[in-house]
Amino acid sequence: MCMLKKFSKPLLKNRIGVIGLFLILSSLIIANVGWSAIPIDNIVDLQKIGNDPEYPINGSYELSQDIDASSTQTWNEGAGFQPIGSSSNPFSGTLDGKGYHISNLYINRPSEDYVGLFGRVSSSGNVLNLGLESNLVIGKNYVGGLIGSNEGRADTCYVNGSVSGTNNVGGLAGNNTGTLNKCYSTDTVAGETTVGGLAGRNAGTISQCYSTSNVSGTSAVGGLIGTSATWNASLRRCYAAGNVSGTSNVGGLIGSMSWGWGFETYSVGHVSGSSRVGGLIGYRFFLAFMFMSYWDKETSGLATSSGGTGKTTEQMKQQSTYTNWSFGTVWGIVPGVTYPYFIWTHPVPNLLGLTVEEAESVLVSTGYVLGTVSEQCSFTVPAGLILIQQPFPGQYLEPGSPVNVTISTGPCPPNTVPNVVGLKQSVAENEIVAAGYIVGTIEEQCDNTIPAGYVISQEPVGGEELEPGNAVNIVVSSGSCPVTVPNVVGMTEENADVTLVSVGLFLGIVTEQCSDTVPQGRIISQSPVAGAQAVPGSYVDVVISSGPCGEGTPEGTPEGVEEGIVEGIPEGISEGTPEGVEEGVVEGIPEGTPEGVEEGV
Repeated sequence: MCMLKKFSKPLLKNRIGVIGLFLILSSLIIANVGWSAIPIDNIVDLQKIGNDPEYPINGSYELSQDIDASSTQTWNEGAGFQPIGSSSNPFSGTLDGKGYHISNLYINRPSEDYVGLFGRVSSSGNVLNLGLESNLVIGKNYVGGLIGSNEGRADTCYVNGSVSGTNNVGGLAGNNTGTLNKCYSTDTVAGETTVGGLAGRNAGTISQCYSTSNVSGTSAVGGLIGTSATWNASLRRCYAAGNVSGTSNVGGLIGSMSWGWGFETYSVGHVSGSSRVGGLIGYRFFLAFMFMSYWDKETSGLATSSGGTGKTTEQMKQQSTYTNWSFGTVWGIVPGVTYPYFIWTHPVPNLLGLTVEEAESVLVSTGYVLGTVSEQCSFTVPAGLILIQQPFPGQYLEPGSPVNVTISTGPCPPNTVPNVVGLKQSVAENEIVAAGYIVGTIEEQCDNTIPAGYVISQEPVGGEELEPGNAVNIVVSSGSCPVTVPNVVGMTEENADVTLVSVGLFLGIVTEQCSDTVPQGRIISQSPVAGAQAVPGSYVDVVISSGPCGEGTPEGTPEGVEEGIVEGIPEGISEGTPEGVEEGVVEGIPEGTPEGVEEGV
């Protein structure tokens, strides 16, 4: 604020005025507060978040490199890293990992609740694009490798290592009432009650997530989720592949499904326990629903489940098993070889600038093979190095597929227009100038196959003879062509999700609001609105009715009732299953399908 000394009071009053003063103060505040993210490049600065006035708990942060947190083993007399955000003062800002990871994080707080890299994240908090590798996290209740209790959003995050606690323990999040999207865990997870490979307790939204964590506990133990706890808890397009062991309410995907719903899910891990043990779900209350979901009867060692459909390993590796699943948009599969996988987990590596031998090594390590090798002259890429690759770096490709490359043969012959199609715009421009030509017009055009920033076409074409000094015009991709956002107002969350995915969009943040006109569970509003244009792969946020105002819906479990046991079950009906009805099947309703709803819809 010392910069104000440069302006005298008369000058501010007479020549700038009140509005000018406001603008100056605003610019100074922006400059000092730093509306841009604060960079973090070491574990000491990361620990300052919420503990140092210059690193506020509601600030915006981003990693600028990978961080080694090995030193945390000696911090705080062996307790290690102090979780960011507490029960009373949760993290309410944004941390964008930018694709970097934190390794060797150590947290040893067995008598504390809300334990993880973040102890508690509020509804306005965001954790994005972050990985944790070789972490060790120990706590008591609400314990997760990334977040102890999440009310905000975690997107494109992963965790591997070891997580242990007592209640509400998860590989990524101990408790989730917010959103987990495109996240995964490869931990060893151990606890007592409500223990899951990804999340211990879910009362929010989990989409496109998976876990290969091995999970152990006593009650409500699941390969992905320990307990699905509230009527609006949703699980959309997820899977679990780790082994699960417990005593009661043990499932390959979900241990106890008291409430909530899910679809397009599966599990393949081995499952063991004493009572209420299922290949997919251990215990399911009859008002909880699971659609289009499967488990492997052979690998799980179980032929029964309280929900879902059991299949053989051979059947689980065939796309025909998964009727109405979102293949091509969300899921991929190599028939007879793999279970369904998320397309986003198989990006093509960047081979540009490598030798053919180096590229082949990278491809093999990432599950691909080298395809055709062609040659092309170049003024900017040395001979023998890769100039172009197809598919492009970062595009998604089925495992085992070939990646074709073009290597440079060195400079082109004189008076020859270089071929710049398939090059990044900056590389193409350098190529044109190096050949003695000038860059002419640059047009942008959407393209569904060529990523943004790469050249689609050129005029004159490559290889044509042309005197130096002439212009070469290029057309550059602006990215995928936009799609029209459909109208999902009035739909249920699950129907909106299916509708959006059908046009290449995804359901984003789901919030609740009471309404005296829109029935409970139906969408009140959406953003972007229907008819707007959106880039494929982007999200549409919705507001869902929680019912009439003044008539609150109890969250999950009535007071005084043990979680997983529903109050008010009619007399003479066993817990979770109507009398005389096979467990996992609701009386008068096909397994996994609400009455009046076609299976798979």
